[in-house]
Amino acid sequence: MVIITYSLAGLYAVLTGVGAIAQWKEKGFQIQRCLFLLVSISMLFIMWIPNKTNVVISFVLAFVFLHVLAIIEGMKTQGRINWRHHMTRFAFHTLLTFLLIRNLL
Repeated sequence: MVIITYSLAGLYAVLTGVGAIAQWKEKGFQIQRCLFLLVSISMLFIMWIPNKTNVVISFVLAFVFLHVLAIIEGMKTQGRINWRHHMTRFAFHTLLTFLLIRNLL
């Protein structure tokens, strides 16, 4: 189960990074896209922290940061908050957090 949890977290980090790069190429440089990319790269490095408690805490902080970035990006591009998108993102972050807690602690 640990392998599945790390695979989901790693896949999420890679897909977030790919999305940031795609938007960067399509719409040009913006600090939010750079921050999305940095957080996704940091999530890949977080998986290698030996202390499992620090892994969980670091992932939760990364999820919060990603969520705040997504809200800011949505406000800039659409002028409003897309509740369905953010609730889906929150549900996935919650599921992944529970998996991390259950399997690592």
